[in-house]
Amino acid sequence: MSASDDKNTETPVERNIKLQNFIQEHINKHTHPDLHDDDLWETFQEDFKDWRLEDFKVVQNQFIIALRNQLRRRGVLVQKGRGYPIAQRLYDTISENKDSLQTRQEFIKKNLDKFDFKLIIFKDICEQVNLPEDKRIKGLPIMLKGEAKKFYYQSLFPHINNLTNFDEIVNKIKSNFEGAEYQRTILENWQDITLDSFILKSPKKPLSENSEDLLAMLRDLQL
Repeated sequence: MSASDDKNTETPVERNIKLQNFIQEHINKHTHPDLHDDDLWETFQEDFKDWRLEDFKVVQNQFIIALRNQLRRRGVLVQKGRGYPIAQRLYDTISENKDSLQTRQEFIKKNLDKFDFKLIIFKDICEQVNLPEDKRIKGLPIMLKGEAKKFYYQSLFPHINNLTNFDEIVNKIKSNFEGAEYQRTILENWQDITLDSFILKSPKKPLSENSEDLLAMLRDLQL
């Protein structure tokens, strides 16, 4: 059904109600356990293919926010950015092509590979010094930072005992940060990085230094 069917015979109120009902119907549809990630993305594109940007703009915020949150919770990477209205984000997600999606997925994979690369180095060092497994678990936070370190201390560390297996802890960390929420965070970080943002943070630094800082962060995200 087109979002704009019979628009010439509808009052604005009737049209808004129809659009809102359409969104709510599809939010309920998206709760199916087998509908997530690429499958949900393709379903969303098909269901909303006739929607115009104007249709998203006239719907009350609570409905488009609920739709965006539902999609992101279930693995559809609706983009985020300052000054980027939700209505525009949803409309852009409809028109996003496979090549764009593949590029974003490749970017995510590089970040997941980064953890594995650090883990190889960590294990090699442990082997060189003959560090026993229980000590490896305690040393694991050395290779973690940010949200990963926070997750370790808040969710894993309180439950570690003499029977805890090192690989079990590693798998829990990877499972947590390989999910849709981690993917969104990485992409949001990428989207928010601009040279202007670095200049605003350190306005007294020379342009060359801000440029170097920007490149360093990009290398860190893409390692």
